[in-house]
Amino acid sequence: MNVVDTRVPDARAPLRLLKVVPTLLCGGTENQVMALCRSLNHGRTDLEMACLRRLGPFVKEIDDRRIPLAEYPIESFYSLNALAQQAKFARHLTRRRTQIVHAYNFYGNVFAVPPARLAGTPVVIASIRDLGLYLTPMQKRVQRYVCKLADRVLVNADAVKDWLVRDGYAPEKIVVIPNGVDVSRFSAPREPSRLRCELELPPDVPLVAVVSRLTRLKGLEQFLEAAALVGQRFPQARFLVVGETPPHDPTYLDDLKALAGRLCIGDRVIFTGLRSDVPALLANVTVSVMPSLNEALSNALLESMAAGAPIVATRVGGTPEVLTDGKTGLLVPAADVPSLATSIARLLDAPILAAQLGRAARQVIEERYSITRMAATTENLYRDLLTRHARKTERRGIRHERAARETHGQWLGTLTSLVDRPALPIAEPSCSVHVVTDDAEFLALEAEWNETVERARIGHPFLRHEWLRTWWECFGRGCRLHILIVRRGGRIAAIAPLLSDTTRSYGISIRRLRLLHNDHTPRADFIVAEQPEESYRAIWKALCEQRDRWDVLQLSQLPEGSPTLDTVSSLAAEDGCLSGVWPSGDAPYVRLAGNWDEYYSRLSSKFRQNGNRHRRRRAPRCTRGRVPARSVGVEGRGGNLDRLRSSRPPLLCAAGRAGVPTPLAPSALPHRERRAHCDVVRRALREPALSFQDRVRPRTCAMLPLQAPHLLRRPARVCGRPDRGRLPRRRRAVEVGMDPDHQGPSLVVRVREHQPRARAPSREVPACARLEALESVIMFVPTYQGLSAKDFFRSAGLPSQWFPFNAPHALRFYRARNAIYHLFKALCASRPNLTVLVPDYYSGNEVLAMRAAGARLQYCPVGRHMQLDPNDVERLCARDEPDVLYVIHYLGWPQPMNALVELCARRGMLLFEDCALALLSELDGKPLGSFGDWAVFCLYKTLPVPNGAVLVQNTAKLESLERLRLRHVGPASVLGRTAELFVQRARSRADRLGAALCAVKRGLGRAAGALEVHRTPVGDMGFDVTAVDLAMSRLSERVIGRLDFAEIRRRRVANFRRLSHGLRGRASQVLPDPVEGICPLFFPVFVEDKAAAATALRQRGVDALEFWNDGVEADGLEMSPAASFLRAHVLELPIHQDLTPEHVDYVARQVSTLNLRMAA
Repeated sequence: MNVVDTRVPDARAPLRLLKVVPTLLCGGTENQVMALCRSLNHGRTDLEMACLRRLGPFVKEIDDRRIPLAEYPIESFYSLNALAQQAKFARHLTRRRTQIVHAYNFYGNVFAVPPARLAGTPVVIASIRDLGLYLTPMQKRVQRYVCKLADRVLVNADAVKDWLVRDGYAPEKIVVIPNGVDVSRFSAPREPSRLRCELELPPDVPLVAVVSRLTRLKGLEQFLEAAALVGQRFPQARFLVVGETPPHDPTYLDDLKALAGRLCIGDRVIFTGLRSDVPALLANVTVSVMPSLNEALSNALLESMAAGAPIVATRVGGTPEVLTDGKTGLLVPAADVPSLATSIARLLDAPILAAQLGRAARQVIEERYSITRMAATTENLYRDLLTRHARKTERRGIRHERAARETHGQWLGTLTSLVDRPALPIAEPSCSVHVVTDDAEFLALEAEWNETVERARIGHPFLRHEWLRTWWECFGRGCRLHILIVRRGGRIAAIAPLLSDTTRSYGISIRRLRLLHNDHTPRADFIVAEQPEESYRAIWKALCEQRDRWDVLQLSQLPEGSPTLDTVSSLAAEDGCLSGVWPSGDAPYVRLAGNWDEYYSRLSSKFRQNGNRHRRRRAPRCTRGRVPARSVGVEGRGGNLDRLRSSRPPLLCAAGRAGVPTPLAPSALPHRERRAHCDVVRRALREPALSFQDRVRPRTCAMLPLQAPHLLRRPARVCGRPDRGRLPRRRRAVEVGMDPDHQGPSLVVRVREHQPRARAPSREVPACARLEALESVIMFVPTYQGLSAKDFFRSAGLPSQWFPFNAPHALRFYRARNAIYHLFKALCASRPNLTVLVPDYYSGNEVLAMRAAGARLQYCPVGRHMQLDPNDVERLCARDEPDVLYVIHYLGWPQPMNALVELCARRGMLLFEDCALALLSELDGKPLGSFGDWAVFCLYKTLPVPNGAVLVQNTAKLESLERLRLRHVGPASVLGRTAELFVQRARSRADRLGAALCAVKRGLGRAAGALEVHRTPVGDMGFDVTAVDLAMSRLSERVIGRLDFAEIRRRRVANFRRLSHGLRGRASQVLPDPVEGICPLFFPVFVEDKAAAATALRQRGVDALEFWNDGVEADGLEMSPAASFLRAHVLELPIHQDLTPEHVDYVARQVSTLNLRMAA
């Protein structure tokens, strides 16, 4: 075990630090790790590194710097080898007594954080340095759970922190330390001719460069397209792409070269590969471009600023935190090729402006982003966390000591025989005793310690200093040194090598002093070199003077013939303390009055029958027949067993029928099987026996006897209410105390693992009261509707009577965002610089799809009740002259379509309706989605289908859309989502069955992930341009053909109105009750804290939905205050067609109980 040091660390002491990275390739994270390693004060840091693959150019530098580097090769986290490597890593942390483990990125965090926490490492830090677009939803969840084990999550930009907070991370655990740059590398004088000579370029040729790893999210395709536009105006310009492809995507470079050839700029684009002279290269470029589609905080951006290069960057991630548009560089929207080309041309046209921007950027780096500043901030974080850990551990120890002082009496360890020996006539000591609790002081005693061992003539090496030091390092986790040094005349006369810790025995928390020893070597003992009688008495006197700090002295693994046990027991008896011997191989037995036959014959026939039945039931695991009963003495306060014995004999019983305890002979059960049986020891109870309910009996186990009944004098803390009659169903000790004046025994009950649905506050329960359990019926109310078997086999419905299924020109996609992408891609092909006016309250997927298609966006404000104001739309259309008006019908309620249709017709604009949330809704008898030129519907939000979206072309038919060839998604994606719908339906009807099916589904999902089965999700956030050509599955089409749409709309409306009635005056309703023709999707309410309210409702079984927490900036425009308010305070409650009136009433009760009302 590792050692937990409770002392506040010395600021001058070196930190034992271990950094974990997946690989040592040349990437942004690896560059920052190496820069930090170079900048840390090596006199104050004992640095070590670990990796999952010893791969990359930084391996040689680490070896040259003599930094220890360990490799833990892992092919998959689903293999047994991964567990073996993590165990190896934990053992290394234990042996080295590492103080800080700092892991980087997903694979480093998942590998290092759990074993570091299990090894007892004082400080564990996880680092996340991107926005997670490379991670699957499962990987994001795993990383979130792993980071809960870390003390801090270190990020390099506020954008990353904001994303993590939205994803469920605790904001107080996240620390932002931006990347740093070694400014000295960029201070050398420029050599303008060297780079150009190497590339054979004239000195006056403009150079536009991108320095980046060649990955698909770096925006290199957009850079090449912008280069083609810039090249038309500046034909002499050359474009550099500096970097190499990652090992997992080696063909990407060929794809970029092919794209440059298609754009006719292959002779003007130079792919240099990986270069080591980046500072000199950046110092000679005319414009440095950062076209990333997703970035946390780019190292290449900081290096370009440090080199004083003029910069054009995309407004993504943490880039706007560093680069100020127009002051230190130019910012453009991501994936906006025309804006990117315009900004590059602007800097090529204005060299004076470019030089001013470069100088300002260099100044910002020197002031705020130097590597020295980053290293100092990181080291301060390390030391602050170490100090917090030490103080927290110290406070925990003080709390344990204070709690233990409240217990009365002494702890008795007698289990097989009492030690009752006459006191030894030992004289008062004439020596001094010193207590060693400090590591450094313990290490400094080595020479004197070993000299004392030699004088004591100990014939084995296991009490020498080097052995005990090793055992302290290996087995001292969670303990504190408590070594007693007895000195006489300045020389050590005796040593008591003890440890102090806190443990539990029979459900009681006790403070224990025990020998520092190896559990497998019975060679632990006091080291007594001279005057043994005086030395033992001095040690015992010192222990007695510190009785407020310990409850139990445990002397284990003493060698045969050692005088320590007899001497200490005699000294304890002199002071009236209880002592005893606990042989490790024996089980506890309680002595009966008389023999077993006499006791058994006095029992009633019912008790004997129950006991026989119980023994027969245990016969396969127990020895048949009777074994002679063994006895053990039980010592009470100031007396022995005779003083505690009453008129009735002790009773060993098992749980039987309600209110009927069943007797059972302790001798009939071998000691190895006792923990598997339901046994209760009840001796001399003056109150009636406890009543065990039938439904609790199968869950009870390991009810153990107490040998020291006087210890449990305080009332028990039982989680539950004292108005029901069931035992708690969790594996924890339920301790029933006794009145301080009562000499009767106590009871410890352990019950099996059971996770309660809800917890009532702890209550103080008096002695011998009935044990209670919390009984609360909790429904599960899922967010969306589920799927049942009858949906496949009911008679065919009439979908052709409902829009959009009866639309003449309708295309069926896998997801709605795919349809939006293809539509606007076709529009942008015919209308360059297409501008779309979009509501500023949106999910984000549609905006990402339109931007990926090449459209420019402008925002239109949405009111607090989710309605567009036609006057605001008119004003913005007059100002921005958009080509398309994008209208979203929120949660089934229509926008003022008549006014908007008239506006678009008057201005010659195209109208697009987003009906993803408004399927089956109408306005004045006309279906939503039929007003505009195009409309898109998302089916799986309203209907019980695994996927599906419909794109309707009403008035303007695009031939390119008709020629689309869509492919069907793989069966794993369809079956996985279908299984989820079945589980939701089952869980809403039978929670236990549904929870079991959910566990099975999760297991199958993990197995599919281990087999690398590709699955395309629905309902997630983000846009994947590689998955836009997917069609609706045949399974969804089959289910749609059998649905009753009129019944679906009727039940949704009824559930909405019922919930509205139940919450009237108790919640702030966002939308009015639905009128004729509206099909509501959810029931939105205003709440103060959306995340907290959703968490509270989920704990009560209501799966509330947090819609649209974040937005995407549109060309520098910000969201309106109303949209920001909606994102922060609107929570959606489920009212779908699967919910019964009981479900709806349950939701209303939970919302009312939580008091979520907020003034809108």
